Amino acid sequence: MRNILKCNIFNKVLIIASILALLPFLLLCLFTQPTLDDFGYALNLSDKSFIETQINIYMNWSSRYTATGLLILNPIQWGFWSGYKLISLGMIVLFVIATFYMFYKISTNNAITIILSCSFIFCYLFMVPEIVSSFYWLAGSATYHFANILLIFFVGLSISYYNQKSLIKILMLFLLVFLIIGCNEISMIYLDIYIFIIFIYSYLKKKKLNYSWLFLLVWAGFLTLLILLSPGNAKRSSSIIHHIPLLESFFMAVKKSIVIIFRYGIIVFIINLLVFYNCRNDLKKYNFLILYFPFYFYIIALFIFLFLGSFPSLLSIGSYPPQRTVNVIFLPLLIFSMIISYKIVVSTYIYNLKISPNKLSFILLFIIFSYSFIVGNKEFLSVHNNLYLAYYDLISGKAYKYNKEIEARYKKIECSNNENIVLSPLNYRPRSIFISDLSPDQSFFYNQSMAKFFSKKTISILEK
Repeated sequence: MRNILKCNIFNKVLIIASILALLPFLLLCLFTQPTLDDFGYALNLSDKSFIETQINIYMNWSSRYTATGLLILNPIQWGFWSGYKLISLGMIVLFVIATFYMFYKISTNNAITIILSCSFIFCYLFMVPEIVSSFYWLAGSATYHFANILLIFFVGLSISYYNQKSLIKILMLFLLVFLIIGCNEISMIYLDIYIFIIFIYSYLKKKKLNYSWLFLLVWAGFLTLLILLSPGNAKRSSSIIHHIPLLESFFMAVKKSIVIIFRYGIIVFIINLLVFYNCRNDLKKYNFLILYFPFYFYIIALFIFLFLGSFPSLLSIGSYPPQRTVNVIFLPLLIFSMIISYKIVVSTYIYNLKISPNKLSFILLFIIFSYSFIVGNKEFLSVHNNLYLAYYDLISGKAYKYNKEIEARYKKIECSNNENIVLSPLNYRPRSIFISDLSPDQSFFYNQSMAKFFSKKTISILEK
């Protein structure tokens, strides 16, 4: 196969765009700081063991044992504050590695792997709903983005195992199931559906049960029950006052699914159309396992995944899922947009259109720059542009000044002899890495957690 990396300007533009998109998010890791839930979770190991903490949280608050494990191992509890920045870096690096791994297992071709991975990474960074929860706030990244990373690894490993079975692969799949289900309920649902589809596909194709996939499905089912029957989940759900009726929740979830497609899916879909059109001749030579099903299957599956991402939140807590949860819903949107784009390009008259790589490159750059500067740092239809914000926070110095301001705040708390600390509100709030400040109310949960962490009686901030 011709080396598409050397002979095609569009591929070069895509690779450069992906690198330039990745760069600011890597640099922002230097300036991220622990906040909110981070201090509360970091306190747990001060009076309980790791296992005792897990059991206590499972019984009284949450069944998300994987996320809980990461949160209570926060390095700030041992005074290793730079470790928090390293975790952010690790979340980005693992995401990139997982993406390349998945596409290599799908294509087994280095050139195609690079192109599809760059497209996937760029679209994720460009359009993921809440970037701060993905990389820079541990309570968000450990619960939702880490689940996305593990799901991507699982897809790649499951394809690898399907093609060539081995004991180490199936053991790794069992481990990944355990870790993913312990992150959050939406990722759990997505994983259960994915395993079920593979199990059914394997049975229909080979006309016999595949016991590896059956045991994996049973294992996932057992862990799902462990999550659903958690006393902590029941207690937390019982504290919700506003419950939405079943039928109303259904229609609200449908509405939310449509909104997600329009807010985050259109730009992603257009970019993927350009990418797959450019690579159509090389891709059509391959029979990808993941593309076995007919076109309408992926359309229906997309809506089902989006619906199931919103419906549990509406039914259980009476509200739309927060943006950090929509980060998880965005993952199947991105994957299915790639599949649907491929199906459209290779199955219709678009395949025979003659559009030069130069024109494709111009269209791609026009989309990137026009969307970035039109949306910018504004809340345009409740959407902002991650790439614009990342570069803005770096170039303007807001991220650097925020980091210095937070360091000065923590140093002031540590050095003060007062038991009751009153702080000034933060002046610099870079939106790409900042989640929220403390409250003027010293009884606010996060204020109390920080006060306990620093061995103070109270901590609050001045009213603005």
